[in-house]
Amino acid sequence: MVKNKWSRLAFSVIAALAVLLVLVLAARWLRGLSPVQDFLSTFPGHSPLPAGAPVGLPALARMAALSQFASDPPDHPLWLAGPHHS
Repeated sequence: MVKNKWSRLAFSVIAALAVLLVLVLAARWLRGLSPVQDFLSTFPGHSPLPAGAPVGLPALARMAALSQFASDPPDHPLWLAGPHHS
């Protein structure tokens, strides 16, 4: 059916976009149904933080994010303006 590499790629991209379009339209249709709307109002997908919860990234995530720049910090104004430079 498809003859060369470029037409096969174009066909694959068009087919993938068509599948994505069908999925989006199906999701929008499902979201309009009354039982789904009731479920989404009952379970909105977020919850309030407890009173003593810290704001921002947990300490372990901050350390992991900063440790990747420890050996060679980027030349970025926000990085250089941090508290570790005087």
